[in-house]
Formats: sequence, C-alpha cells, structure tokens
Amino acid sequence: PLRELNADITFNENEILLEDLVSRGSARSIVSMRGTVSNEAQPRVDIRLTATSLPLDLALVEAMPAEANSMMKSLFGRHGVTATAIPGRRSPTHEEVGVDLTVRRAAGRDQKTTLSGEITFDRLNLTWEGFPYPITLGRGRLDWHGDTMDIESIDGTGPVPLFTDGGGQGMVRGVITLPSEDQAASGQ
Repeated sequence: PLRELNADITFNENEILLEDLVSRGSARSIVSMRGTVSNEAQPRVDIRLTATSLPLDLALVEAMPAEANSMMKSLFGRHGVTATAIPGRRSPTHEEVGVDLTVRRAAGRDQKTTLSGEITFDRLNLTWEGFPYPITLGRGRLDWHGDTMDIESIDGTGPVPLFTDGGGQGMVRGVITLPSEDQAASGQ
C-alpha cells in the first residue's frame, strides 16, 4: 500500500504518462515510479520502479507476477513475507532491500508482465524450502533479467559473502531460476 502519495500524471489521447510519483510504502520505504501506460483495454506498460528500505512483505509479494511470488515465498517464507510490514517504522521481522526495476508488458490480451533490474541488499536472510537451513548473504544484489536472478556482489563483478547460523562462512555467486506457477524455485 502506498501513502502520502505525490504524483505528476499527464493523460492524453494515447497514453498515461507517469512523469513522477513518490510515496511512502510499507514500513519506512520510499517508492518512486516513472513511465507510461497506454490508453487501451489491454495496455502496454513501461514503468521504472525504484524504492529504498523496501520490506520483503506480503504486500510486495502479492504485487509480483505469479512466478516471482512463488519464489519469494519459497526463499523468504520464514523471514516475513507472510505478513505486511507496519507503515512508518522499520520492521525487525522483514528483510529490507533497495529496488531499481523496470516493469514491462506488451499491449494485448494474455501478455505477460516482466520485471528486470536490480534488487540490492546490505544483509539478506533466506531459507529455501528445498534446503531448510537459514543462510545470510552479506552485501550484494540480485540482477533480475528474464526468468532468472543472478546473485552477485553489489558491483556485479564477484561473489557475495555467505554466513550460516552455525558459524560457517563462504562466498556465493549463483542464479535463481524463477519457477512457472506449478514449479518449485530452483537455482545453481
């Protein structure tokens, strides 16, 4: 949910131009959007979405395409995605990320909405359903393109520090493959 929303929107014959939208989102997040949506029944969408201190919560997961929704629940089900963060304050039960994503959809019936861009984090706790031991990733990013997310250092040139609850340490670089609606999340 967005609150304290300020927007500059232009409506014309062919499209809606979202020139600038800034709002408070869940917890302490600030959300910003810019882009266009065509003025037709099955619209074309091209929007850039940025956010700071965005909690990985139920409101975010429910706004994602089905494939990403399934993956988020698999990885963060034990880390806050089953509840909505309280507006206006940091939530100790939710992971927080920065987001710089492009949301696109071609005009027409049954077109798929796609997301691409970066999700950055200083620290990220996750537990995959298929490997139920929690791990913590140090500072890094998820580079989202197509149906995959690359786990990599914040500048994209190397691995991310990894820590376990038992004191284990290492480095990780890999790929998360988004599942179709009837598949489990997977990775390399």
